[in-house]
Amino acid sequence: MAGRLTAGFGLATAYDCDLPERPGARLAASEDGAVALGFRPFPIRTPRPRPTMPPRSQGETR
Repeated sequence: MAGRLTAGFGLATAYDCDLPERPGARLAASEDGAVALGFRPFPIRTPRPRPTMPPRSQGETR
């Protein structure tokens, strides 16, 4: 079974995490900003999205 994760923000990449949310394999984002996911029977998958960061304007601080 396959699926796609899309977000309401720019998605640079995502990481496949285990149940305690330790990062695992990197999931590459496609041109449209979606991440493809494949599923086997019974595993629990937690994708951890990593947004693209907009460029900072001059004088902007964190």
